[in-house]
Amino acid sequence: MKLIRDRWMPMFALARQLEPRVLNLRTKEAPDIIEQGMKADYRAAEALMAISETIVLPSSVMLDLVHNIDRIDTRGWVRLPYPYVTIQFTHPILETDLMAHEEKNDLMKTFGLKEDMVEGIVIGNADQDKRPFPPQHVFNMMNCCILFRSTSVNRVAWLGTDKPAHPHWQNSTFKEANLPPNARENKYRMIALCYAINLFLNAPNVIVQREKPDPKVNAKRKSKGKALLPEYHTVTIQKLQVKYEEPGGKTGTAHTRMYPVRGHFRKLAQYEDPIWIPNHFRGLKHGLESMVKEVYRVPPKK
Repeated sequence: MKLIRDRWMPMFALARQLEPRVLNLRTKEAPDIIEQGMKADYRAAEALMAISETIVLPSSVMLDLVHNIDRIDTRGWVRLPYPYVTIQFTHPILETDLMAHEEKNDLMKTFGLKEDMVEGIVIGNADQDKRPFPPQHVFNMMNCCILFRSTSVNRVAWLGTDKPAHPHWQNSTFKEANLPPNARENKYRMIALCYAINLFLNAPNVIVQREKPDPKVNAKRKSKGKALLPEYHTVTIQKLQVKYEEPGGKTGTAHTRMYPVRGHFRKLAQYEDPIWIPNHFRGLKHGLESMVKEVYRVPPKK
């Protein structure tokens, strides 16, 4: 499978090579604070992705996590399987389905892009890393970089405390007051997405597996001058048998029709962390004909 890092890492390197030429062609001596922030976001995303492990997450699971986003606690530090992780979706997700607000930049306007899509999320937690960083370095905290198909990067950094997380602005090129309200809300959404992913990957019934390419296949590709197939991680959701009991000895409730259930977290007494219940249907014995059909009436144009 193709990894987004194989496309983004060369793009990051090319941006660094072209940057001096672009600055020399500019009429003003230095970029404004917003452009400086975009440059810093690119640098941080490149540094984090270069040392990250890739985990492929089903796009449907990510959309269900967004559905539960208001219930996610953002206290403390995230504890992912690795200090630096690139979350790659099986399919790009519309920006409007993932972020709190849509943000259109000059690049989208130049190429006439009506809507943007999110390809992945790079998450870094320096608290899990053993390498020392300089004091007050931006990597001494948690970082989240959203990678857009338009090649834009949106980044937020924060510290894990016993209070709900807030973006860290001390080392930023601009302050929170310089951001419009929609962009500020997107920063908080990005933080919440990281805690939702953290909760999902640490669920007792979610197994993260490393997928290694066949050595013979890679040896053949190397002899032909082709790129080697990379390693990456996939997630497997184990099905747990849950017995529902009600007072009086009754077990469960009867379903009179079939209906869909979105993926969600559920707390069970035998597990410290909540388990993930993937999207499924209930009342299967009643079949598709029992589903309540939604009828929308569109009034005729005047």
